[in-house]
Amino acid sequence: MCQLLIDSKLHNALQTLGVVELRPHQLGAFISIDRGHDVLALLPTGSGKSLLFQLPALLDPPGALTLVISPLRALQDDQATTLQAHGISTALLNSDLSESQHAEILSAFTQAGGILYTTPEQLCRDDVRNALQCSSLRRVVLDEAHVIAEASDYFRAAYMDLGSFIEAFPQAQRIALTATATKQTRKRIIRRFHLRDPDIFAVPMRRNNLHLHVKKIASPAKSLHLTANDLLYRGVENELTEWWVNRSGSAIIYCATVAETQTLAAWLKSKNWKALCFHGELSQKKRKRVLNKFKTKGRSLVVATTAFGLGIDKPNVRLVIHAGLPLTMDDYVQQIGRAGRDGKKSRCVLFYRPEDFARNKQILLHGASEPDRQSYYLTNRLDALKDIVSADCCLWKIIEKYFGEYPHKSCKHCCVCKRHL
Repeated sequence: MCQLLIDSKLHNALQTLGVVELRPHQLGAFISIDRGHDVLALLPTGSGKSLLFQLPALLDPPGALTLVISPLRALQDDQATTLQAHGISTALLNSDLSESQHAEILSAFTQAGGILYTTPEQLCRDDVRNALQCSSLRRVVLDEAHVIAEASDYFRAAYMDLGSFIEAFPQAQRIALTATATKQTRKRIIRRFHLRDPDIFAVPMRRNNLHLHVKKIASPAKSLHLTANDLLYRGVENELTEWWVNRSGSAIIYCATVAETQTLAAWLKSKNWKALCFHGELSQKKRKRVLNKFKTKGRSLVVATTAFGLGIDKPNVRLVIHAGLPLTMDDYVQQIGRAGRDGKKSRCVLFYRPEDFARNKQILLHGASEPDRQSYYLTNRLDALKDIVSADCCLWKIIEKYFGEYPHKSCKHCCVCKRHL
């Protein structure tokens, strides 16, 4: 290990990526990857998961190819832009390209190597598979690996074919990266991505700088002439007002559906909040514009679906609001993880209505003709949120228990702990 740490080539590669040194939680995983082992790394948002494949790619011999599979083009674009700014050979292979551009990038990277970002859907194409067979494919990386555990015949079906794809490249190292995964989800990732006796690295879920709060939206009295949405939006605005007056940094508001995202963003704009709106139905051009505004402005506000946030590295998010129940416990923890990536105190507020559970179940099971193992898997992750909204003990202890960790002492700053002080 000492030899590894003082290796000049490693030092130069770190400098190229603008990194001084590996953090303790990165070092063990990197050593395992450097030795050629398959790896499953569960590291919190903002902990530098991407470095675990970017650094080895820089240390590879000429012509070696690192293939990175990720679920969102916005995520790919964000990481590729950063790497290209460092002068690293990187490209995106996706459906935004013309056929000639697609063929040119595929040919260049399968011959010369580098880091090539793509989606599972691209790997279903015969031309892509055939070209990769002629490449020096060194490793295949599954970023945001929890998505493969959620995939089904009616959601991101191409993920279900990754096993057959990866088996065609037995020489390639396999790396799976995610921020959250229960023990059951880990087993699914290992099985579906065909990881071979992987080394598993995990960092504790708890982040003490995130102060968690849950607020129930009660049914309004008919005499008040208010709807449940009126009460929800007022609650959201109260949180935003406190954030604006007392805190710097940015804020993210998550909604469960595109329609709810658009409606809340429009309502906030009518109240003179400069709210950006982000969801999967925006054009690629508009999504890039919103992401750029959010990342470059020191203080910004975005209303978004779960499509927003994966891989987005903005350290000063001080407030994350859920305007309605997240789809699953895993989504909740992923999304609050966008806050406080610089280690400073940040607030996470979950507004919910009891009927949100029925709505979420309908969303999760959309397209399923009848209950199956996948349906039970998804609804169990939704039901786990019942422990959060009805909690009588520290919220972080509930999260730790859900992800299979030994619960630590009460955090003293979530809404339940404050009630018990």
